Amino acid sequence: MRGATFRQLAHGGRRGAAGPRAAAPAAAGAGDGGGAGRDQQAAERPVAQGFAAAAAAAAAAGASAAAVVVRVAVPGDAAALAALDAACAPEGSSGWSEGIYQADLQPGGPNLILLAELTQAGSQPQPQPDAEPQPQPETPGPDAAPVAGGTAAVVALAAGLEAGGEVSLTNLAVAPAARGVGLGRRMAEELLRRLGAERFPAVLEVRADNAAAQALYGRLDFEAAGRRRRYYADGGDSIVMIRQPAPLAPPRTPT
Repeated sequence: MRGATFRQLAHGGRRGAAGPRAAAPAAAGAGDGGGAGRDQQAAERPVAQGFAAAAAAAAAAGASAAAVVVRVAVPGDAAALAALDAACAPEGSSGWSEGIYQADLQPGGPNLILLAELTQAGSQPQPQPDAEPQPQPETPGPDAAPVAGGTAAVVALAAGLEAGGEVSLTNLAVAPAARGVGLGRRMAEELLRRLGAERFPAVLEVRADNAAAQALYGRLDFEAAGRRRRYYADGGDSIVMIRQPAPLAPPRTPT
């Protein structure tokens, strides 16, 4: 288990836990990563090329809001998740490796991981200030209906766990091309809801220099509770943010 819970953070936590990585512009460093045990090996880096190719293919064909499907990840998604993580990680970090995702996605793995897939159907959504995503269908598992003659690219992920009545958001990443339409918020809300954040306190860590991500979490009722110096592998500080049990926005339903 890599994400520190509320109780662990209150008592010092564990250095090296991964932090959420959503909403920041690519130039600002869209990832929190780093820390012992999570650096990808050089041999794993080509997986990012596969992600880039799939994302480019989906973008070239165009992708409407209705072409985004959110589902629970399965072991077969590990390579795509690692590629997205690497694409969103800040300079000096490589995110969670494919091996870490494989372990997490086994029965009894510590993290619940959701992913969003962008298919080749429709037209590319245009980012708008404070825009919210359109309602999306959700599939319960790996058997989402295939797109005729097309492919799907994983464009967002959210990971977290609940332990002892405490929710920890351990990872959140949105592909640069898919930002600005509310996907990060939607993924975080769905994960928090599934983990019981309406009943339990929730905690996360975010890079101190990731103002966009901090603003996103603030809109989800997280509040800064402390700062951990040199928390990340590149020497960056983290901000501990805590959310008290409270209702989340109701899930959007198709209209």
